[in-house]
Amino acid sequence: MTVTLFDNPDGTDEAPYLRWLSEHPGGLVVNLRRRPDPAYAVLHRATCWTISRPTLRTEGGPFTSRAYIKACATDKSALQAWIVARQGAGFSKRCAVCGPV
Repeated sequence: MTVTLFDNPDGTDEAPYLRWLSEHPGGLVVNLRRRPDPAYAVLHRATCWTISRPTLRTEGGPFTSRAYIKACATDKSALQAWIVARQGAGFSKRCAVCGPV
């Protein structure tokens, strides 16, 4: 299974990430810090509003720019393996809003 990384450091194009979410409603997304951090890898469902709707706090590049990137996949085990390879640890927690996956 494929893991797709969305990393948009200059904040110019969130469209590919948002398109992936709409095309994969059963998918999974891990919110990661741009710099690998074994203590932070939050697992979400692709339908979770916290990773798909701008808020006042996140306006102006809310999803894959600034300090955060997203790794997306349709297979949880592939996503877990990718994160472990990237930062030496798996999911740090599951989103409290969209529930356990």
